[in-house]
Amino acid sequence: MTLLELAEALLSAAPKIGKLRIAVVERDDQLWCGIPYGRRSSIGSLAIQKLDEFVHEPERSSYIAWLERHKPRWLALFRRQGGEAAERWIRDNRAALDAGRWGELYLPRFLFGDFISEQVDAGIAQLAERELAEIVTIRAEATSARYTDGRHVIGLNPAGHGPTAIEAAKVIVAIGSPPARTILADDSEPPFAYVNDFYSPSAQTNLEQLCQALNKVEPLERRNVLVVGSNATSLEVLYLMRHHARIRQQVNSITVISRSGALPHLIRDQPPEYGFPRIRALLSAETVDAADLMSAIRDDLGTAQKRSLNLADCHHAIGALIGQVLQRMTLPQQEEFFCVHGMNFTKLVRRAGRDYRQATDELAAQDALSLLAGEVVRVHACAPGQPIATLSYRAEGAEHTHPLPFAAVVNCAGFEELDECSSPFLVSIMCNKLGRPNRTNRGLLVNDAFEATPDFFVIGPLVGGNFNSTMRFWHVENAPRIRSLAKSLATNLVASLRTASKTSRVTQTPTSAAANPRANVTLANNVG
Repeated sequence: MTLLELAEALLSAAPKIGKLRIAVVERDDQLWCGIPYGRRSSIGSLAIQKLDEFVHEPERSSYIAWLERHKPRWLALFRRQGGEAAERWIRDNRAALDAGRWGELYLPRFLFGDFISEQVDAGIAQLAERELAEIVTIRAEATSARYTDGRHVIGLNPAGHGPTAIEAAKVIVAIGSPPARTILADDSEPPFAYVNDFYSPSAQTNLEQLCQALNKVEPLERRNVLVVGSNATSLEVLYLMRHHARIRQQVNSITVISRSGALPHLIRDQPPEYGFPRIRALLSAETVDAADLMSAIRDDLGTAQKRSLNLADCHHAIGALIGQVLQRMTLPQQEEFFCVHGMNFTKLVRRAGRDYRQATDELAAQDALSLLAGEVVRVHACAPGQPIATLSYRAEGAEHTHPLPFAAVVNCAGFEELDECSSPFLVSIMCNKLGRPNRTNRGLLVNDAFEATPDFFVIGPLVGGNFNSTMRFWHVENAPRIRSLAKSLATNLVASLRTASKTSRVTQTPTSAAANPRANVTLANNVG
């Protein structure tokens, strides 16, 4: 999205900046889709937001036009390759598809990847045709970053015989989220099936691993799956397992453990009549601090839940009220709420569309799914060499051992925090003082121009938790928010390129070391 917005900014810039050399580093062999919208996700994976919330104008109209224009092709592909999940989705959404009610659909995610890829390819072609920029793609993993002699040097682990380093005047870190946080005590290979990151190397590969693990275990009563975490990824795992015929035939039960013991709430689009009295009372208070607001949120949502109101449909109303209260708070207290309490609020009102929640409800109705509120203490082998795991967890102040053995464990516990990060690239950034964690410890601190340090820009989930004049978000993990921020970043980048010295303009001849090419801009995109 950053490259797409940069292309649009360069094409409309006046006067022209001069021809740029832009390197894009990506470790996957599929460009422009990242993890959610590319082949590492299942073709059956759905957007977690309906289209009306997922894409904003003017992109929304372009996306809908693209969906309409290519509808016969992508529907046939989806039906052919998507298996039971695709068949069910098409059947359940046929009326909306036929009537063109795109805004209410939770669409297959690969469609957005195809749409964006076409746009990026067209933008690159226009830049080349008008001699505004040369885009060089490098298949490699970015492993280090340092600043030396007035240039940024990005170390690479190439897939083949590519360069091992690249120099750039400006760097855009667009690597997605930090790595998944492991739940195992050590790095040794466990005897049971363990999926640490459901999308690595791909969702389909890991579904097959689950099949094989279940098939090896006898009797049926031992073919249980443990899913750690109850976030959107967990919901997707359950959805894909529900619509995977072999897993459905082989699995005895699925247990989901999380601190809340609850999956994201079903969106019914029927906002309840509830006034959120505790939050509303803060609008007339003389002073409001962040802790008061969070306490009021917990009280009101707790009351709503006791009244069996749907928390998913409370989302927009409570969000609007919180926005009003924040306007009455001092800037330091606003920052406190964004950096300390914001993610806790989000966890309370996690939402899910009908397709995903329908699958989990069906699993529960078949007694194949149980939810457990607790904190994982350890997951370890039941006995040496046996392909069975045992779960120890803490709940209500005591440690327990789950009575079921597990043939497979799927980790959906979320991402690492930066102070204990295993990503060599992120570690290098922090060690070489090109960036440091912000207060959330989940993102890098940046200024209002997206710079962690001069000419070292960050975009995507890693800017969550920043509080400045450009961005005030506790999480940046959805497409419309990233697209909006990418527009701002592109504007800032073009402005900085315009004022840069001649030495930061394109160099037509690389340095004497062929393995160390130069670029004006490097987009490190290896995590996706």
